[in-house]
Amino acid sequence: MPELPEVETLRRQLDDALPGLLVTDAWFSPDTPQLLRRQTAAEFLDLVRGRTITRVRRSAKWLIFCLGDDLALVTHLRMTGRVFLRRPTDPADLYLRAKLGLSNGSEVRWCDVRKFGTWDLVADPREVTGPVGPEPLGTDFSADHIMAATRGRRTPIKSLLLDQRRIAGLGNIYADEALWDARIHPLRPAGSITRPEARRLHAAIVSVLVDSLDSGGSSMRDYLDTNGRAGRFQERWSVYKREGLPCSRCAAPIVKTIIAGRGARYCPRCQRKPHKPPNA
Repeated sequence: MPELPEVETLRRQLDDALPGLLVTDAWFSPDTPQLLRRQTAAEFLDLVRGRTITRVRRSAKWLIFCLGDDLALVTHLRMTGRVFLRRPTDPADLYLRAKLGLSNGSEVRWCDVRKFGTWDLVADPREVTGPVGPEPLGTDFSADHIMAATRGRRTPIKSLLLDQRRIAGLGNIYADEALWDARIHPLRPAGSITRPEARRLHAAIVSVLVDSLDSGGSSMRDYLDTNGRAGRFQERWSVYKREGLPCSRCAAPIVKTIIAGRGARYCPRCQRKPHKPPNA
């Protein structure tokens, strides 16, 4: 699933190209009935036709097209969603599920192999996103926030990092990479994180996200930017999808474990496993 750097890369490209353009048309594939969740295709078109896209923003992993002050299209790529900016004369894209026609003759194409992506047309994006934590690249995110979010919690730190109510936009890739950078084992109880470790973890999260953004995000199978280009950050992963390969710091083989049903990769030498308490 695309995470913060991938969705933010799309947002920046879309926000450079779309503000000021009117929505002139909309099309939905009949074999994707679950994409548009709150209106029929005809109702959706009636609501958006003639609307101006004022900006494109992001909340956690949601991509939000603002259509004036009172309407927003909140989209989520889920596992395999892609968003392309095309001309009508451009070659057809595989797995096309929806299109928005725009006043300059271009179109936004939504492609999705597995058809898990969602569109919600709402007055307030929070109807869809619910409460989310601070953005990791924003001023509200700090070591103090990490200390407050982890205090007294026994859940593994990896699970806490994936909780969008605590920190917005992190997923498996960047949680694993940041924990490796900060030398913190993913199974460490969140409440055991010390202030120096919180500082390291904050710096690691920010650093890995900025580096990924500079590389256009990570591409494994499905993620491409709006021009159809793959990201490059997967070439610099330290632990994610590298189980069995040597750690770049100490050469110990990277290990994979499962935490709350999610894979977690780490270095067993650089990231010391927590000791179980005597009564555990």
